Parts: sequence; C-alpha cells; structure tokens
Amino acid sequence: MVNQLLILYAGETGNSEDVARMVYRAAKKLGLQSKAMSISDYQMSQLIDETLVLFICSTTGQGNEPTPLKRFWTLIMRKNLPNDCLSHLNAAVIGLGDSSYMLYNVVGKKLFKRLQSLGAKMILDLALGDDQHDLGLWASVTPWLQEFWDKVKQLVPLTKGLNPDDIIFEPSYQVDVLGCNEYKPDIPKPQVNSGSIICNERVTPSSHFQEVRFIKICINNEPDLIYQPGDVVLIHPKNFPDEVAIFCSLLNLNPSMKFRCRQLDMNFTEYGHNNLPEFLDVHTLVTQQLDIHSVPKRSFFDLLWRFSEDDLEREKLREFASTEGQQELYNYCHKPKRNILEVLQDFPHTASKIPLNYLFDLIPGIRPRAFSIASSMKMYPNEIHLLVAVVKFKTKLRSPRTGLCSNYLAQLVKGDSINLTIRRGEFKIPHSDPLIMVGPGTGVAPFRSIIQERFMDKIPDNVLFFGCRFSNADYYFKDEWEEYQSKSHLQVFTAFSRDNPAKKWYVQDEMLANRSIIEDFIIKRGSTLLIAGSSNQMPDDVRNCVKKIIIDCNNQIGEDEAEKLVCKLEACRKIQYECWS
Repeated sequence: MVNQLLILYAGETGNSEDVARMVYRAAKKLGLQSKAMSISDYQMSQLIDETLVLFICSTTGQGNEPTPLKRFWTLIMRKNLPNDCLSHLNAAVIGLGDSSYMLYNVVGKKLFKRLQSLGAKMILDLALGDDQHDLGLWASVTPWLQEFWDKVKQLVPLTKGLNPDDIIFEPSYQVDVLGCNEYKPDIPKPQVNSGSIICNERVTPSSHFQEVRFIKICINNEPDLIYQPGDVVLIHPKNFPDEVAIFCSLLNLNPSMKFRCRQLDMNFTEYGHNNLPEFLDVHTLVTQQLDIHSVPKRSFFDLLWRFSEDDLEREKLREFASTEGQQELYNYCHKPKRNILEVLQDFPHTASKIPLNYLFDLIPGIRPRAFSIASSMKMYPNEIHLLVAVVKFKTKLRSPRTGLCSNYLAQLVKGDSINLTIRRGEFKIPHSDPLIMVGPGTGVAPFRSIIQERFMDKIPDNVLFFGCRFSNADYYFKDEWEEYQSKSHLQVFTAFSRDNPAKKWYVQDEMLANRSIIEDFIIKRGSTLLIAGSSNQMPDDVRNCVKKIIIDCNNQIGEDEAEKLVCKLEACRKIQYECWS
C-alpha cells in the first residue's frame, strides 16, 4: 500500500526518533497509512513514489549532519540533480538543535532549502525545535504540528470522528510466554564484534573531581574492527544488575521467564529494537535491550498514562504528556535528569500494570555510545585504547546522576568481554601536511591516535595544544608527549587553567601566546587545524582565537573578512571539528 505520509528521522540522541514516534502515533490514530523510519534505512530513489514526506533531523556537534543522515545527505546534495526532480512531492521539515551553538539547526535549514531547490512543495515553513527552551523542543514543535495536521487534512482524506486520546494503539510486538520445552534461544547474530579488556586503570588521582580511565581492549584480530586514526568505537553497554532487579520487581516480572517476540507493526522501525532475537528471557531483555537508565521523553508519558488504574498517578502522567504540562515535565524529569527507572519507582501502581508486550513501545533500546579511539593500529595492531571520563554529577535528586556507558566501562576488569563496532570519525586527516591539533581534556584522545600513526610513518610538523585543569592531575599522556618532543616529532603547548588561581589559562590563551606558530602553519603553509573536545564553549573560543590571529597578522583585514576566511577554511576542511556534548 502506498504511504499517505512518510516520516524520515535522523539524529544521534533519540530526540528525532521521539518526535517521529509521536507523529506516527497521531497519524495512525487518525487513520493515515503512514510509515516512520530512520533515514539511514531509506533508499532515496523511492522518493519518486512518495506524495507526502515529513523530515525530522537534528544538528550535531559544530553544525554536522547526524550519522544516520550522511548517506542520504551526500545523495540529495549532488549538484547534477534536476531542479524539478521532487516537483511531485509535498514535504515538511522539523529541525532539532540547540540555540547555544553558533550553527543552530543548520542541518534542518539546509535540508529545507535543498528540498525547495529540487522542486518540492513545502507545505509549511521550517519548524525549529530548541533544546535550550524552558519547555524543550516541543515548545515550537507542538504548535507547528497543529498547523501540519491542518495542512495534511487538505491533502489527504482522514478517518472522521476519531479522537487520538480515545484509543490506545495496538502493540508493535506480539509476546508469547513460553515453557521450558518451547524455548529455543537464537544463535547470536554477528551484529557487533567482541573484544576483551587488557587493562582498565584510573589515570586521575582519587582526590580529583573527575574520574578518567585509560582502557586497553584486545580486538582478537577481528577483521571488522580495523580502524584508522580519527575513527570512533561504538560501545554497547548493559544495565547494572541492581537496576535490572528493581525494574523486574516494579513490573512484577520473573527475570527467568522466557518468551517469543514477533514484530507486528512493520511501519515503524526503531533504532534500538531493530535486531531483537526471536527468543528471549526477561533478564536478557532488561539487561541488554531496554534503556531504563535514560531520561524519558514525551512519547514515554504519552503511552504510560494509558495503563494506569490509579486516578492520581494517571492524572499526573497524563499532564506530563500534554502540551500544557511540559513545564511540569521539565521540572520533574529533564532538569534533574530523572531516568525511566526512577519515574517508574515514583508511579509504582502504574508500573505494575504495564503489559510485557508494550515494553518495546514504551522504553527505547539501549544505544551504543561513541568514543574516540586513542591508539594507532600501526603501533598497536591488535588493540583499541580509550580515554574515558566517567560521568557522575549531582542534581537536586538524592542519588548522583551517572552515565550508563562510562560507568559500565569503569567497572570492567581484565579479561571481561565487551561488544563494540567501529565507525568512521569526522576528521579527514591529510597524510603528510603539517598538522595543528587542539584537544583539551579527553578531547586529546583522537590526537594520540593521529600522533602515533604519523610517528610510525615518520611524518613531521605536528603541533598539539593541550589544556586541562591541573598539570599534576589531568595532564593525559604527558610522558608520551615528552618522548615525542625529544625525538623532534611533536611540539606541545599546554594550558593548565587552575594551576594559578589568580589567572585562569586556557588553550585559546596558549594559542594567542604562540600566534607565530598558528600564523606560520595555517596562514603561510596551509596546514590543517583539528579541534576535538567538549562542544560547549571551547570550539567557538578556539575559532575566535584563529580569527583574532588572522586580523593581528594582517592589519588590512577586518572582522568580516576574517570571518569569511575562517568559513572558507572550514569549507575546504582546513579547519575541522570533532566535538561532543
């Protein structure tokens, strides 16, 4: 059957998928023949058969398209496409981003313009969801969707008299509880590769506020784990046993209960549950599949309240799912980072009524987490090295907030098995050109890989600007950098922001203090500048630093000209970013 509405989503954190799920549920209840899927699973050639498409895409890092969008992005941005090739298509775009970044929602804006340039009829202006808004991205997306449905009603005949809140949709999966003789565990599909821990040690002192670990992983000569400098490894974490036990108790689930699951709704493909084995037990499902550690999104509450038989709990959960209740939801859930398990503990009467077959619709799958690889295969042929900051912080909640994957990695010991896959990184590294690298904190990880590789290839002209808080606490790989310096392979410039309490000193200050290096490498010799680390303020500070050096070394260049030059350097990949939140 031809889709009346196709929903294509692309993101890294699950926000785009959450919006897609809400739109898909609304379309389904309104009687629309619709399909929702990650854009990475969609063949662009099929656009010729579509009539109405909603694109939902996030902007990541420093204005980058998310990984699932990259293949589609390359194809749709081809210059040889006819300017009327999408003239048959009605389309709309929801962009999701964070207005604290300079290139706010740039991916959504570019996609909207590109679809227009190819002749698509844009039925609405671009929607811009902003994570910085007090009500989150739904503050602008909700009213936009109301207009969207009004437009859709003009284009597609809808089922009349169907109120979305009057029904609950059918589950996406059928679950059949099995007896011992019926259970036939699947042979695991080779979706991921496994490695084993060689060593896992803390490299910051116990008195330091941040636990950072250096981890070596043996990759067992797996051919699918071959990597290049700048690549990232995707780690597949598991939930902790105590949390699994609490979850099973709340839902009255026997951890050893075995069941068979089969996908019923093939029109919504979710990232986390795509490759479920047919036969499972509850303990494996909760440990390896359900992301009970994540902060729940709006679609979670939109489904959860429907199971409640407790009036007080039902009313509050329904408020969290409503447009009017988004400020309450922000204060209760998003601001303090309350996770799914904790929400279920706060609403125990409702949790106990959740049917097993709706867990796949209610709780997202565990997403692998990406870490920059901190080693070179030429120096360590059968190993992957990681530098991992263990995420742990306080909010108003009694228990500290912890990152699932970093804390999972922290507790692994020598010999433990770990599931992982390799993904190409953002950096396009020139083979032999001079290179300047700016990597504060754990942002130095990919540069260790690059520096090792260039050392093995005997490639000179490598400059590293490294920053951290204290020279004696978080100066990562100090001995290695000094050894490379002694062999004239590397120049290292350091900034320790807390060594002198009277004057904080950051990497951009160290760059300005050594502007002659930047001028010589970037302006005179055409070197490449690579920037890695936190995507908060650092990338913009380094970028502004480069602009200032350009202006200072040429009095005839003003602010606007310097900005154009930096944009040109970014466009030709002479300035590149690999940043994360």
